[in-house]
Amino acid sequence: MINDEIKSTYDVVKYPSHAFEQASIDRLCAMARVYGLQTPLPNNAKVLEIGCAAGGNIISQAINYPNSSFIGIDLSSEQVKIGNEAIEQSGLKNIKLLQMDATKACDELGGGGYEFDYIICHGVYSWVPDFVKKAIFEIGAKLLSPKGVMMVSFNVYPGWKYREPIRDFMRFASRGVNFEKDPENKLDLSLAALSFQSAMYRIMPGCKNLPKLKTISECNLNNINEIDSLKKTNRSYLLHEYLEIFNDPCYLVDFVADASDNGLEYIEDIALHYDYSEIANDTVLEFAKSYFKDRIAKDQMFDFLYSTQFRFALLTKEQNKNDLVFNYDEIDKNINDLHISLAAKYEHLRVLTKGLAMERLANALVDLYPNSLSIKEALELIDKGSLSEHIFDINSALNGGVNFHTKAQKVLKYEVGKTRVIASYKGFIKYLARDKNHILGFVTPPNKSANFCELDYEFLLLLDGKNTKSDIVKKLIEKCQKQGITLKEEKDGKIISYKTVAEQQAYFNKAVDIFAKGLEDYFMFEEF
Repeated sequence: MINDEIKSTYDVVKYPSHAFEQASIDRLCAMARVYGLQTPLPNNAKVLEIGCAAGGNIISQAINYPNSSFIGIDLSSEQVKIGNEAIEQSGLKNIKLLQMDATKACDELGGGGYEFDYIICHGVYSWVPDFVKKAIFEIGAKLLSPKGVMMVSFNVYPGWKYREPIRDFMRFASRGVNFEKDPENKLDLSLAALSFQSAMYRIMPGCKNLPKLKTISECNLNNINEIDSLKKTNRSYLLHEYLEIFNDPCYLVDFVADASDNGLEYIEDIALHYDYSEIANDTVLEFAKSYFKDRIAKDQMFDFLYSTQFRFALLTKEQNKNDLVFNYDEIDKNINDLHISLAAKYEHLRVLTKGLAMERLANALVDLYPNSLSIKEALELIDKGSLSEHIFDINSALNGGVNFHTKAQKVLKYEVGKTRVIASYKGFIKYLARDKNHILGFVTPPNKSANFCELDYEFLLLLDGKNTKSDIVKKLIEKCQKQGITLKEEKDGKIISYKTVAEQQAYFNKAVDIFAKGLEDYFMFEEF
């Protein structure tokens, strides 16, 4: 069966199991409440993830919400095994991963009386056949709680139409190699084909003087360069995204229609928000409103204009349709208890909003980053108009750079006797420090993945509220000397080695400050 082939490819090439902010239950809850749905709060919820891999997206959420319960299902028994070992060794009791076919989940989980407030399906929908897509929707329709929400991410047309020729060429060039038997060779052959394609574009005279061929070559080269940047750091992603059996993008309108046919109502995208206010010309605006009258048609129109490639769709049961609101006056009433923050410190936002009604609000968000701003505080920063409209205008200007939260995001600095790395993370940190699979990585409270090495985990464990900076530097030097670790750093294109105690002390004196500051921005400290 086709599902057995898919399972085999993921067993052979294990996907690094990462976390995603858009798949955080706090984010899902906040966005559901923005649009009028009183979804249960994250601190006492039941959560299911379809296609959980090794659990990288929900393990840290289980740490952050100890009174909530988490179940992950995945076709790959190898991934599930790795994840359950991590869960057991981390001492977590509120999460379990199950090797399960999504087409059997309604019977196996529904028969057990399960009902979920949040169902997450990230990076699955576009990579499975139609009967599995239907099963994903059925899971939502049958297993969501009355006010529950489901997030399904998927590759989107028209943006992916520009990528498909690249994927097709990669698969064609490597067609003689079996994915399951020799995936690395298959990827190398496909990448070699892209190098050949790039070289051809450089030497073909038409790519410089024929407008049509120039446009095609520039588009393909942009995609090839992006793939090239990942060939050393994320080969498993390239294998599954470009050489997997299925990669089946769709238009938003078709996704919404299929969801509706299976008893689910589309709410909105987790990150993207398009509005007619983006159209500055009255004549063009009138045309858009007359041709694209409902909100789905409007969003599809903008997908065409912006060549959208990926979406995070928020869904709920069809019975909740009349609870949803989409006009700014109603949304303003729903967001009073929420908080907002920027996804990054967008300094250019100051320029984009200068002289506009949302200028003070935008500047405050930049100044506070990564901390959040309460809606009550935000209201004091606008003189006229709808607050939610201003927020979404900022979000549009940043192409999805504003996050809603159910609770305040506040940075704490490391202070001996006052703060420490969140104690509930200790078991997971110890597991990662000794893990040799490197399938799972560290995840922060906002559900962001972080690239840490073995020595970084030593850092984390030493920031326990007891050790001073001098203590930490001393212990790290002792570890390096005892285990013969040579510290290396790249400067001006050269690799610098630090072997002596004096060199390592100078290195760690700077590194501890930098690392602690990074952890502050990740919200990794708690008061005690």
